[in-house]
Amino acid sequence: MKNLGKIALSIILFTTFAHASFKVSLDDTIVSSGDSITLNVEVSGENLSAPMIDKLCGVNVEGTAKSTSINIVNGAKSVTHMYGYTFTPHSSCTIDPISMIIDGKTQSSKPIKVTVIAQQKTASNDFELTLEALSQEVYVGEPFGVLLTFKQNINAEAVDSDFKPPKLKNFWIKKESKSTTTKEGNYKITKAIYIMAAQKSGQQTIAPAMIKIASRAQQRDLWGQWMATLKWRSYFSNSIDMNVLPLPQGVSIVGDLRISAVVDKTVIKGSEAVNVTLKIDGLGNLEDIPSQKPSLDNVSVYADKIKISEEFKNKSFQGSWSEKMAFVSDSDFVVPSFKLTFFNPQTKTTQTVMSKAIPIKVEGVVQSKQEEPLKIKRSKEVVVQDVKNFSKEDSIITFLVGLSVGIFITILAFVIPFKKLFYRDKKEKRVNTKDKKALITSMIEYKDDAQVREMIENLESIVYDGSIINIDKKKLKEIIKKYNL
Repeated sequence: MKNLGKIALSIILFTTFAHASFKVSLDDTIVSSGDSITLNVEVSGENLSAPMIDKLCGVNVEGTAKSTSINIVNGAKSVTHMYGYTFTPHSSCTIDPISMIIDGKTQSSKPIKVTVIAQQKTASNDFELTLEALSQEVYVGEPFGVLLTFKQNINAEAVDSDFKPPKLKNFWIKKESKSTTTKEGNYKITKAIYIMAAQKSGQQTIAPAMIKIASRAQQRDLWGQWMATLKWRSYFSNSIDMNVLPLPQGVSIVGDLRISAVVDKTVIKGSEAVNVTLKIDGLGNLEDIPSQKPSLDNVSVYADKIKISEEFKNKSFQGSWSEKMAFVSDSDFVVPSFKLTFFNPQTKTTQTVMSKAIPIKVEGVVQSKQEEPLKIKRSKEVVVQDVKNFSKEDSIITFLVGLSVGIFITILAFVIPFKKLFYRDKKEKRVNTKDKKALITSMIEYKDDAQVREMIENLESIVYDGSIINIDKKKLKEIIKKYNL
């Protein structure tokens, strides 16, 4: 009886694990570019390990899933494992055979071909995505708007969504407006505007945008029971063909622009700065306008960072470009006229706009004047001087007075240091090293010296930009001594 029990147990174990299977499949073999698909691996048997798959069709696996079911029928036991690998193929490809060791034996699947088709606008009564260019013909760098519209049937269920903007080649997105949502009949309409600019001339195409919508669905599990799950579907917009024209040679700015310069004061003292605000307003590729900081003789100029504010109004891209500058000088000067050249796509002409020059008066400083040539008049008259005869007593008195004065000066020289006596005024007139504005003003006329120019730039950054810079006191003293400041 014991032997019969052992035989029965071995039969049960044999029937339990005698059956093994291996199946690999795709939920779809034809997909649109940008759509995701799932590779399903179904395995029945014992003593197996999950297949290690991290790439399919040359792209990384985006997600994995696993489930297991156990069935016992008439004493026979079967274990089924299901593995899912989700990925997004970029182009048509072939999935290589998948190999697994099941119950000590190696089994392999067959290769699977995947066909990726070009994106096409998705026709659906529930969801619709549309792109519309507000200008079909533009110049290189010219801002233009692209209207994105998403329609959703209010009766269509959307559990989740994932929007992908169009993949751009030879275009770039400058700005994106906030989306607005309205209701029209049975549809909810969401709109947003992308402000773009072309980077290359010729016939160019804006690729479709895509949105993935997740909805509830039912599918059977390994037990044959229905279970709730999410089903994702991709919806594509249309593409846009654009005609991009080149700018005239030598012109990089395009639009319709205005320029102006404003100062905070026109009369200053020698150590003060004139703050100038330069503004360029209108529509155009403002980000391509460089700094307008001028280089002036005997005037130190510091420029702040450029600021740009932009918005989309009345189907036109409008904005403001501004740059703040500080001018410092120890003599009268003129804030120069600033000019900007650009191509106007409306008039199809190259235009130049200019600001007005602004004279600045510096008070409290002696202005340098052109010296008049020295004129010497010779007199024809003969001057006759009377010679007075000195007596012997007068000569003795004069000698004694001179001797006394000499002794007094000698004593004074010992009491008061020589340099302090004769150079006191010169020391008092030296610049105060703690007054950075005064230092800048006193050094301006020597800025051709590289060491002086570097010192001025560091001082300007501290005074006008609030930068934290350690001034080399040794170099500063050398400059003051060299130029007797």
